[in-house]
Amino acid sequence: MSKKENNFANILILKNNYMAVENPKTDFNFSYSTLVTIGDTCVSNIEREAAIMLTYGVDEDYKDNLSTILEEVRNCPTDIEYLGNMKDLSEIMKVDAQNVRVAIRSVMSRVITVYPVNSGKWTRFGTKGMDELNEHDLAACGYRVARMATLFLTQLASTGITTAMLDSLEALSLKLYTSYHNHHDAELERIAATTERVELANKLYAIIVAVCGFGKDYWSSRNYAKYKAYVIYNTHDAKPNLSGKVGTASGTMLDAQTSEPTVHPEINLEYVDEAITPDAEGNWAATDVPIECEEYFAHADGHPLIHGPIAIQENQNTVLNILIEPGTTPPPPDN
Repeated sequence: MSKKENNFANILILKNNYMAVENPKTDFNFSYSTLVTIGDTCVSNIEREAAIMLTYGVDEDYKDNLSTILEEVRNCPTDIEYLGNMKDLSEIMKVDAQNVRVAIRSVMSRVITVYPVNSGKWTRFGTKGMDELNEHDLAACGYRVARMATLFLTQLASTGITTAMLDSLEALSLKLYTSYHNHHDAELERIAATTERVELANKLYAIIVAVCGFGKDYWSSRNYAKYKAYVIYNTHDAKPNLSGKVGTASGTMLDAQTSEPTVHPEINLEYVDEAITPDAEGNWAATDVPIECEEYFAHADGHPLIHGPIAIQENQNTVLNILIEPGTTPPPPDN
């Protein structure tokens, strides 16, 4: 096999090696920039509440590992950079493909004067449907036309086909193969980079989820505002992903031992911004509560923060009577 024939045999081999690779998926549904922002907040929370976090095993080494992965994610090239490179290479490939088509037509317009359409020799050139060929197959077609024309050059010489013309077609076909190959290399590089970035981001997200779980566990019986600071909304923009469907909720909030109203009572419902204050008899009510609300928090003077489930139904009222035990909220450890 000649060097030229070997080059084009490699085209077929390399095409078969390009296998479809499924894009990896992130474990979160918001942007990378949002993930980094949440990660920064997580590091700040660990530093601010170091004594609390230490009780969960979150020490300096843990924080340093989180910070290292956070910086790696922050510094990863974005997908748009790889897409830009692929677009540039795609434009080159399109130009090369057009040059090959022009060169093939130049040869075939002469071949047809010697070998009629659909004759055996004309068919061997394999140019039927050329305009629908992809870049890879077009490069192979260009080489085949040059090879067939060389084979029949004695009969075709009178049409103006020259060795120089066929060498030019071969060179253009090889150039198209190279641009095709470069474009697919860039595609594979993008897939590899995306896979690495997703794996790294998922690793960061897993650490963030763990730290936020520690924070929620600690503050769930102490301070609703601080508990809420550790809540991650796993949506596109890291905010509540609400349907817009709402219901209402109402009930009473009383001391579990005396069945009397508490002092300075307050109720917080998930996805409801404003706290609810029961009246002097302990009655409370809330309107426009998202159906996604699944948790409530309640506290009062002399009573620790409690929380529990609540199920909101669209256009219906959910009755929730809260009995809160008296006691003392344990203070956080000294920082």
